[in-house]
Amino acid sequence: MEQTLAEHVADASGWELDEPADTPAAPAPGRDTAAKDAARLIRRACHTSAADIQKTGETVVQIADAIFAEAKALADLLRRHGARISSRIEEFTAVTQQVTVRMEAVRNDVVGMTGTVASLSADGAGDADPGPSTVRPTRLAPRR
Repeated sequence: MEQTLAEHVADASGWELDEPADTPAAPAPGRDTAAKDAARLIRRACHTSAADIQKTGETVVQIADAIFAEAKALADLLRRHGARISSRIEEFTAVTQQVTVRMEAVRNDVVGMTGTVASLSADGAGDADPGPSTVRPTRLAPRR
């Protein structure tokens, strides 16, 4: 977009303008050369303004095309990244579920061996050091 604007500014001074046809009108009585010159200057000014407007319109269309192309590229990139993120979330969820199932199985094995479940806090007070655990496993869990 910036490049298109820079090109527009650079081209503005070197536009090839089609010169309006100076068709000489039939000389009217009482018409002096000052009026002819003024009319010619106005015609050229209008032609130059029209060329400027046309060139500006073309530049705007080029900028809009560049914006559209960039927006389309960003939308495509967002779609790809969204699909990747979604896939990774699904993978993470599956792994989390597997870990949960395995941890529950190990917990059940440990509880089955001892018959009781050890508390993480001593006397429910939440001390930093609960002291030695009173639950001792009676047998080792089978290896997997």
